[in-house]
Amino acid sequence: YISIGLGVILFISIVLFRKQITLPYFFYIIYLFALIAFTQYSTYKQGDYDVIRYYATYSIFSELNFTQVLPFFIKQGDVFFYFIVFLLTRIFPNDPRMLSFFFVIATSVFNLLAARNVGFLINNKPSSYYTKKQLLFWFISFFLIISFPLFTNIFRQFFAMSLLFYGFSRKSLGKSYWLFIILAILSHWSMLIYVLLFLFLYKFRDREEIILAFAPLLSILFNFILPLIPFFKDKIQAYAMGEEILGVDKTLIAIVIFIQLALYVYLRSLKKIFKDWYFLLLIMLVFSCIFIFNSTIITRHYYFLSAYIAVLFTFSTSVSMVRNTLQNKLRKNILILLI
Repeated sequence: YISIGLGVILFISIVLFRKQITLPYFFYIIYLFALIAFTQYSTYKQGDYDVIRYYATYSIFSELNFTQVLPFFIKQGDVFFYFIVFLLTRIFPNDPRMLSFFFVIATSVFNLLAARNVGFLINNKPSSYYTKKQLLFWFISFFLIISFPLFTNIFRQFFAMSLLFYGFSRKSLGKSYWLFIILAILSHWSMLIYVLLFLFLYKFRDREEIILAFAPLLSILFNFILPLIPFFKDKIQAYAMGEEILGVDKTLIAIVIFIQLALYVYLRSLKKIFKDWYFLLLIMLVFSCIFIFNSTIITRHYYFLSAYIAVLFTFSTSVSMVRNTLQNKLRKNILILLI
């Protein structure tokens, strides 16, 4: 912790005296958080948390060969995630902390690259230098937007979301993207629901009134379709029926919907700039409508929403058109927001 603290102090000192910020500064923040994640060590006997179950799986994988763990991959469905875990056990068989270290770096890097692509989309050119405000936003996003303690607990979902966002950012730039979408689904099966909504509603992407009007109908339709999907059938059925309980207050449902509606109001006039990202926000609103009575799914959706905000605004708010539009919207609607 002393080394990390000194590293933070040195980093801040350098930033204060630098006029131009380059991408390695953002990577250094990722490295610092990965080091913090590396310091957490638990055994599978110390509690019922996701990260502890991952540590237990890590210990089991380290004693097995690929043929022996393959049935586990197939049963879980999240093949790509557990394949990476298996590879880590080949390199570091006795230190499950490398699991935390690796996935904090991998997830954050994919989110950062996705955010950089968003900036590229709006500026129509890649940036070589960035502002201190952007660096600060990226740093505090680990605390105020993405909950870092949750981030270091549910690696699987955050890693899958980062792959999905990166793939989506490549699509918005006209690049190949399906490989990352498929890997996201194979890292956490819940990404499949977002992808299905994306495919189902894509032809209506310019008709948002149709998307939002038919959200209640989609709610009924998807609750019948999802449990029928092969390979993920058992997981989806348990997920949709609320058998997986995270013990979350129902108030979170209202909070998530409010944040999404606020984003909808502010981004609607910028939809030609944000393009597919605005469409993804509409998908998120439909997702909330489908699972509005399931606090467990909405909780996981909140993680998705938090990462979405970090990716969307890290590099885009410095663009004058975006910044001025958001500021004007904020001034005009400050009373509504306060209420």
